Amino acid sequence: MRGVLLLVPLALLGCAEDEDPLDFGEPPVELLIPDVSPDEVALGAEDALRLALAVDLREVWPAHVETLELASTGCPNFFAGTPDLDNNEIPEEAGYAWSDLCTATGGRRYAGWSWWDNRISVQGDSDSNIGATAEGSRRIVADGLVALGEDIQLEFDGEASDSVLRVDATDYSSWSYSSLVDATMTGALIDPIAPGGLRAELFTRATGGDADTLEMRGNVHLFDHLLRDRYDSMTVDLLWAAPGSTAPDVCADEPAGWIGVRDENAFWTELIFQPRYDDDVTDDPYDNDPFNRCDGCANVYIRGVLQDFTVCPDFSFLWDGGLSAPEANAYALDMRTLLAEQSP
Repeated sequence: MRGVLLLVPLALLGCAEDEDPLDFGEPPVELLIPDVSPDEVALGAEDALRLALAVDLREVWPAHVETLELASTGCPNFFAGTPDLDNNEIPEEAGYAWSDLCTATGGRRYAGWSWWDNRISVQGDSDSNIGATAEGSRRIVADGLVALGEDIQLEFDGEASDSVLRVDATDYSSWSYSSLVDATMTGALIDPIAPGGLRAELFTRATGGDADTLEMRGNVHLFDHLLRDRYDSMTVDLLWAAPGSTAPDVCADEPAGWIGVRDENAFWTELIFQPRYDDDVTDDPYDNDPFNRCDGCANVYIRGVLQDFTVCPDFSFLWDGGLSAPEANAYALDMRTLLAEQSP
């Protein structure tokens, strides 16, 4: 069999002209990392946790009561229950409310509305072996402002609630406290928490007495005040127990989870501790070394970039009186007496 020689034009073999190089545009902007020392990061985290512990109704409820005591006859108008069932933001539940736009003597001004409810129950004898059980709960839902002249006393827009359960007996005491805040708060009566006001979306649950534990998740933004003259916001997702309240196979030296702070340039710094959840849905433990070491220190990310240092914040104040719960009588509010004492 004789071979056949095929002559193919070079153009058909794919010999094309050289392609132009791809244009990837300008090089990416270098991610700048703020110049902050490890000590400053640790102190910022400590201050952030102290701030978060203060954001609940223990300061806000007394501020709310004080604004009610400023009321005059007819300003504002008070209601048993809800003042306006057409306003879907107001709970259709028992409780009390004010709704008005008025100015009374002394420049007392009320604008908007506020609804609240509170309950308290105490049973038993704390001086007995059986003991006494006290329960309290309270809730505020509002979009209102109270002022004295031009000075805002309390502006509250959102919702906040908390509850406490206390058991006291001879040689025994325990409590559990939970709080949920989803609100914007400003005014002179809020300044003890954060001068200039804040916006918070924060859940907290703590126990004390027989077992000291803390669970916290959410965020807080400060309008004017700065933590360490640098940070205007914080975020947290932590679960922890005191060394004496920790199971033998659980790390007591540091929390599970993370805490973060944001500076005025919107650059976030996050401190990552133990994994928040040890197992996934298949019950396989996370292989997360070296981030799961139990050493009391956190890996640090700034603007999402892992830094070449760790920090060891001092959170021991939690177990040295940093956790507490309101007394049951803090949930008492006698509206009948308060209304009877209104000044004209």
